[in-house]
Amino acid sequence: MMEKENIKTEKINFNEFASYYTSLKTKDDKVILSELSKLRKYEQKNKGTDYESFMIKFIEHKNLSIRVFILEYLKNSNDITTLREVKKTLMKEKNIRVIFKSIDLLERWIREFSHKNKTKELNKNVEYVMNLISQSGNKKVINRLIEIIGYSDNKDIDSLIVKNLNTNNKSDKISSIKSIRNSSNSKWIPFIQEFLDDNDPLIRALACSALGNIGEEEHIDLLIDLLEDENLDTQKSSVLAIYNIGGSYALNLLEGLKFSTEPEIIKLSEKCVIEINKEKQLDHTITPEKLSEGFFGQRRKISSNDEFDEYDAANVEGWGSLNTDGTSFIAPDAIDDDIDDPIKSLSDYEKPMEQPDIDD
Repeated sequence: MMEKENIKTEKINFNEFASYYTSLKTKDDKVILSELSKLRKYEQKNKGTDYESFMIKFIEHKNLSIRVFILEYLKNSNDITTLREVKKTLMKEKNIRVIFKSIDLLERWIREFSHKNKTKELNKNVEYVMNLISQSGNKKVINRLIEIIGYSDNKDIDSLIVKNLNTNNKSDKISSIKSIRNSSNSKWIPFIQEFLDDNDPLIRALACSALGNIGEEEHIDLLIDLLEDENLDTQKSSVLAIYNIGGSYALNLLEGLKFSTEPEIIKLSEKCVIEINKEKQLDHTITPEKLSEGFFGQRRKISSNDEFDEYDAANVEGWGSLNTDGTSFIAPDAIDDDIDDPIKSLSDYEKPMEQPDIDD
């Protein structure tokens, strides 16, 4: 029989974390999970309450459900301790489900370092990812990690991305295209251009997405033919790529899509036009005073991680959305039937507009 819960959440404070952990860790796994859930709910309802330093003590618990719960809890953490613990987990974890979830958290931090131009932290953590890639013997793990390395830039990263692009394996190509999408570096445009007319609609769509992130107005013409692609999701990705590139040419094209024969394209392009017009109005309100106060008028591209996820991690049991705006990171390319079986550990070897769902 499960032990009766007797936790008085409002009385648990930082000074009692150590003693409470000592008491709780000896209890049945179901009791632990139940009380951790209670703490999370209490924290969500009471602003200013913070149990993170207590929760993270369970990140290496023997029970899979508890480890997954803790990683889900930590998805929006801003404490650098979380990053260190996640990296430790990746070096020791044997369960592929937890490995992928940890990688999702790692990517969130790397993306933040990239967006905030924290070059030292960015390069340090991407180097850590490169080391994981060299040590891993699991192809799915390697490809998921390759998606992350594009946030940084060096010869080794470029070599690995190009190597994956040149294989005949679809998953390899997808991982490199997603990495390029994260790079925001225009040097990759010749590579991406090659995949805009690929036979696979998912690869075409992802190539559109990447071009939308790294391209300029002069590259919009590369996307026009895909507005009439045989695959609707590829059409949608082309619309969003044009929107992300922006400019008057993009606006004219998007306005012209009101005559499309596809209702979904009409609806999506209308949303894009509305967003562009809102941004124009915002630009007109910017003053030197607002700029000095940190008010930035740059148009915001739709987050690359919010688009075209091959899988929705939030719909997989035990997984959750990881972006700060509630959308999901990219989940692993596939989840095996034996997902709970252990594999070798790695040491041993802001909410955007509605996006199209693109499935393999």
